[in-house]
Amino acid sequence: MKSVLIFCIAFLATLTGSISGGSTSMVTIPIWLMFGVPLPVAVGSEKLNTSFWVGCAAYNYLRSRPIDWRLLTGLSLCGLFGVYWGTRVTISVNSEILKPCIGVILFLLVIFTALRPRLGVLSKPPTLGRLLTGVFGLPLGFYEGFFGSGNSIFTSIVLCQTRGHDLLQALGHYYILAWMWSVFAAIRYIHQGYYALWLVSASIPGAILGGYVGSRLGSKRGAVFVKRMFLVVGAIFSLKLLFGY
Repeated sequence: MKSVLIFCIAFLATLTGSISGGSTSMVTIPIWLMFGVPLPVAVGSEKLNTSFWVGCAAYNYLRSRPIDWRLLTGLSLCGLFGVYWGTRVTISVNSEILKPCIGVILFLLVIFTALRPRLGVLSKPPTLGRLLTGVFGLPLGFYEGFFGSGNSIFTSIVLCQTRGHDLLQALGHYYILAWMWSVFAAIRYIHQGYYALWLVSASIPGAILGGYVGSRLGSKRGAVFVKRMFLVVGAIFSLKLLFGY
């Protein structure tokens, strides 16, 4: 019975997250903690889930769009260094003290996006080169390894603002990065013994199904629909971080 419940939770969380670019871990990690799973194990299990479902989400969002592999190379390499240190912080530091700060930053980014109605709706010329944009991979990768909730929003705004991507293209590129970073983070957590087989064996199938269905729906409905979902879910998650997990 618990396995069915875990499957359904992972499916619904990933369905919502893959449509909007919102965080799946904001939903799943508190529930895993309620099941008695320690925080590093919950985060490690979530990273393993992510490494399985983001591939199909990236495919759905990018199958008719160009992929900037040069940009992804720079972001991913800088990001892997950040992921390494992010996982170390999660294991050794109480993340509770940082959650309100993350909530404030995320909420400000949601407001920034809402005040710029054209941001992410249509593609535009880049405002920053690939090399300098790649440097953003360091803090984004750190956050992915440390906590990860809302990182799709952070990364998408960076790509929309610096490289002129529309929101669907930005999300597709993020999901490729998330696959690389999540695999590396999951290996780090598993290597140190922070995993729960009973949890991931039920949550991974639900996450894969939810990620596929959600990203397929988001890619069909278009950038305007995804941006509306993006703003609503981002506001909810930022307030949740700010006032309580």
